[in-house]
Amino acid sequence: LLLRQTEDTRAAAQAHEQLTTLVASGGGPADLCAMLAQRVGGRVVVCDEGGRQIVAADRDGRIEDRAQAESWVDDAVYAALPESSRTGRSVACGNLRKVCAVLGGNERLGGLVLYADQPLNDMRARIFERGAMVMGVVLLVKAQRASSLMSDASAVLHGLVYGAGGNFEPLARQAERYGLNIRQPMRLLLIRAERDDRAYLCRQLMDRLGTPGALFDNLGESLLVLVNESQIAHVRTAALSCLGRYRGKFSGILSGPIQDSRTLPRSLDMAERSLALLDALGRHGEIFGEEQLALYAPLFSRADAAAIENFLDATLGGLYTDKPLHDGRRVDLARTLLAYLDHGHHAAEVARHLGVHINTLRQRLEAIDTLLPDWRTAGRALEIHMALRLWQLRDHDLSAPRDRRS
Repeated sequence: LLLRQTEDTRAAAQAHEQLTTLVASGGGPADLCAMLAQRVGGRVVVCDEGGRQIVAADRDGRIEDRAQAESWVDDAVYAALPESSRTGRSVACGNLRKVCAVLGGNERLGGLVLYADQPLNDMRARIFERGAMVMGVVLLVKAQRASSLMSDASAVLHGLVYGAGGNFEPLARQAERYGLNIRQPMRLLLIRAERDDRAYLCRQLMDRLGTPGALFDNLGESLLVLVNESQIAHVRTAALSCLGRYRGKFSGILSGPIQDSRTLPRSLDMAERSLALLDALGRHGEIFGEEQLALYAPLFSRADAAAIENFLDATLGGLYTDKPLHDGRRVDLARTLLAYLDHGHHAAEVARHLGVHINTLRQRLEAIDTLLPDWRTAGRALEIHMALRLWQLRDHDLSAPRDRRS
C-alpha cells in the first residue's frame, strides 16, 4: 500500500510538472486536452461556459477533428458544472464520467469532461482536477488576449450610438481600425439576454466573426452590435449560431439600414423600444426586423402585457374575447380577416393564400360579421388591422395558416 501511494504521488508530481512545462512553452487547450487524456486514460472534452465543445482528445492523445458541425455537452454535464464550481472538485456524472469546472478567477470559463474506461482512483482524480486548474489559466489568458484586441472598441461604439457632439471624424478613424466604415450604410443589432450571459455571448461573437468588420459590446441590459450593411448577413448568421443552443431567454432586434451616422442614437432608441414591446408581448427566442415592429414600438413600448390584452379586447371585441367560440376556430377567423385586409379585400387572392375554397372564405367572413359587426367601416378598418398585426406578433399560431401547415 505504501509503495502504491508513493507511485501515485510520483505520477501526480510528474503530471503537474508536465502540465506546467506545456503551458510555459505556449501550449494551448488542444495540447492540454491531449496530455490529460493520456494521463488519466479516457476521452477528455473541453467545453466553454455555455456547454459548447471546444476541443476533444481520445485516450491515446489524438485530438478529434471538430471542424464539422458544432457539438454541445448534454444537459446532465452542463447541470454538474455549477456544483463543481462551488466545491472546487470534480463531480461524478454517471458511472464512468467526471466533470470539473474550469475557473478563471471568480468566473467559470468552461469545464472538462472525462469519459473514463474504469473508475478513477485518487491519483487520476487529482491529475484531472489539476488539469482543470491549468486549463483555466490558459483560457483566461486567451480571453484577455482577445479582449485586448478590442480594447477601445467599447469607447468607439458608445461614442457613436450616444452621439459625439457632431465631431465624428476621430470616431470614424478609430472605427476603421476595426473594419467599420461609418460613411457607408450600417445596421444595428440589439440582443437582450440573461445578465450573466452577455459577456459570454460577446466572446462567442468575437470567436465566430473571426475577421474585423463589427463593433460589439455590452450596453446596459443588452448586447449591441454595429456593422456595415454589406456584412450584416455574416453577423446575423454568427449571432444565430451563438443563440441557437443558448439555454437562457433572449430576444433581438435588427435595425433597418442607417445611412447617416448621426442618426445612430435614434436607431438605438427605436431598437430599445422594440425590445420593450417584445417583452410585453412575451415573444422571445427570435431576432425580429425593426420594420416588423416600427408601427407598434412607439405606441406600446411602455405598455405591459395587461395593457396590450386590454387593447386587443377593446378593438377586436367578440373576435378576440368570445369565449364560447372554440380557440382554434377564433384563430382561423382572425387569420382570415388579417389576410383579407393584407390583400386589399381581394377574395380570390386571400383564398389562394390561405389554401381554402372561395366559399369557405365567404362563410368565414360572414362569421366575422357576426362577431365584429363594424369591421368593414373605414374608421374601424385601420384599428382592427393594427390590432390583428399586434396579435400576430404576440401569438405565433396566428402567423401561418393552419390549413397549409396541416
